[in-house]
Amino acid sequence: MPDPDAPKPRIEPIYRRLGEEIAWYRSQRGITQETLGRKLGVTRAHINNMESGTARIMCHHLPKLAKALDIEISFLGRGPWFTVVA
Repeated sequence: MPDPDAPKPRIEPIYRRLGEEIAWYRSQRGITQETLGRKLGVTRAHINNMESGTARIMCHHLPKLAKALDIEISFLGRGPWFTVVA
């Protein structure tokens, strides 16, 4: 059973924003988290964590993400809302 007093993991803005962008592209394409997970070789829960920013998105996933979402890899991290405040 998880400790309710345990500190919550820090969500870094870059991962949260990139996750939001992935979720947006995924929903625009009508792709489920389950389907995207199968294409990347990860679980639906991991896709959920990526989209929420609680899981870091690994570099080796970026080409597969772009292909699965039918976008150029250079589109990831370049959405109009994508600005990182330090």
